Amino acid sequence: IADIIEFAPALNNNPFFRENSGEVVRIKGIIKGAVNSLDARDLVIDIADGVHLEGRFNTRNLAVKDEQFVHMNLKSLKTDMQTIRKLIPGFNPPENFYRLGRINFSGKFDGFFVDFVADGKLRSNIGTAEMFMNLKLREGREKAEYSGDLYLNDFDLGKWSGNSDFGKVTLNAHVKEGVGLTLNAVNAKVNGVIDSLEFKNYLYKKVALNGHLEKDLFDGELEVHDPNVDLTFAGTVNFASELPVFNFRADLGHLAPNNLNLSQKDLRFHGKVDLNLKGNNLSNIVGEANIADLLVVKNHRDSLRVNNGFIRSAELPGGAKEFVVNSSLGDASVVGRFNIDNIPTLFLQFFETYHPRISEKLGIAAKNPLEADSSSFEYSIELKDLQHLTAFIDDRIDGFDETAIKGHYDGVEQEMFIEIDIPKWSYANATFSDLYLNMKLTEDEGNFSIGVFETELGNGQKLAPVRLIGYFLGDTVEMSLIATNFYKIMDDVSIDAVLTLDTDDAWHVQFLPGRVVILNQPWDIDENNFLRIGEGSVQTKNFVLTSGKQRIVLENVKNKGLQLQLNNYPIQELEFIRKIPRHK
Repeated sequence: IADIIEFAPALNNNPFFRENSGEVVRIKGIIKGAVNSLDARDLVIDIADGVHLEGRFNTRNLAVKDEQFVHMNLKSLKTDMQTIRKLIPGFNPPENFYRLGRINFSGKFDGFFVDFVADGKLRSNIGTAEMFMNLKLREGREKAEYSGDLYLNDFDLGKWSGNSDFGKVTLNAHVKEGVGLTLNAVNAKVNGVIDSLEFKNYLYKKVALNGHLEKDLFDGELEVHDPNVDLTFAGTVNFASELPVFNFRADLGHLAPNNLNLSQKDLRFHGKVDLNLKGNNLSNIVGEANIADLLVVKNHRDSLRVNNGFIRSAELPGGAKEFVVNSSLGDASVVGRFNIDNIPTLFLQFFETYHPRISEKLGIAAKNPLEADSSSFEYSIELKDLQHLTAFIDDRIDGFDETAIKGHYDGVEQEMFIEIDIPKWSYANATFSDLYLNMKLTEDEGNFSIGVFETELGNGQKLAPVRLIGYFLGDTVEMSLIATNFYKIMDDVSIDAVLTLDTDDAWHVQFLPGRVVILNQPWDIDENNFLRIGEGSVQTKNFVLTSGKQRIVLENVKNKGLQLQLNNYPIQELEFIRKIPRHK
């Protein structure tokens, strides 16, 4: 190579010639012309271990920077990107080009080093590509222009992109008006078919693509007809702006995410979606979404059908917002000043702030506490026929059809209210009818009422109404338990009690005297009584009920358990105990 440089000193500016000046070049063929403008045929060239070339070429201005022109008709060009970069001044391909490893190109190459047409077949360590491409590199990689046809066969997209979720791809595509060779700059119109694509160890087949593709944007059409996903998509997905924009229609014939290794749950989806909205989470989304004929099947058994669904999120005058959901399963709305993602945190944080010890004992805590709270909103949820939707959460839960929930929250006035009515729900072998909850809290004070009209156990035994009402004052709860014809010994119960937490966080219950009614008869209890339940311990004091000569005594056993004593109590009244079902 040093001998060649003697005849063409300008080659000393080329890194490859300069760094390999001591290597031997083996040339076979017919070559003619000046060094700066060579023509060759029947040519075989070997340069060190970096380049092996067979074919013919015509050149001009080889030693003139940015004016080197080459016409090549190659039977074979074997090299790698590191060598090509040294050979071609100014050629600086993206990092992923180096992942091709050793390459073998056969075909035609016409043009300047920075503006050329390549027509041929490229074999590499990560797959095969056939192309007829025009590539212009004068403005660098970010503004490189390209167009033409590209065919990839068993091309390892994972190694090429550096993303291990991808595997091999086989595709046939026509590209036009392409700009940018880096992921950040890519901008092209693509029309093609992906014959096969590995993603997350699943092989997709027959994916048709026609649209405008950028790094963060796709505008066009997409069709996938695969045994585990059948999808027709038309529209725009744009992540280029501050908030992503979704404006598309999608017809989902079927989707099995677990078979695609996208989920571990055995679910199947079918339906149609029409989106026109902007945002990246529920809090900042503005727009509308329509869902039709949605069918979800779990474990090939449980099914959920939504005939129609409509979602709207809109900004209202004065800084307020409205979030509305209407569907065949139910309707929901939130109106006011709110961040919908923060609503669960607001409820938890409110209770934690004004009832800290009870919250800690019950494990109620906001994971990410909010600072200044100016939220103020009303909310309502009206469920319809849920088609056993709860089975998707837990097979043991059912019901909640026609459930109604409403309330409001005011962070400025520090007030919250909730009202829940549940006609029926069941868990395992127990069914509860006509449940309700009303709760209103203002700072550290509040009241609540919880009740169930009827409870039916698995053996057909029915329990009559029971109601619990109470009043909060910080971490103290005054409450009354009222039950009518509930269950034998608990017929006509009326008990008042005060619930607090001791310094060691044990529950402390004191029953108020003069307000205990069991079996339609009043019972007296010592006013200094208590029942104390702590971690691994239980204690009682003066827990004695008396009614005439009858006594009911509850005592602790070594602070680890309880025993119940009945004195002068009719034995026939206890026959029902034998019939109580035992649950394992």
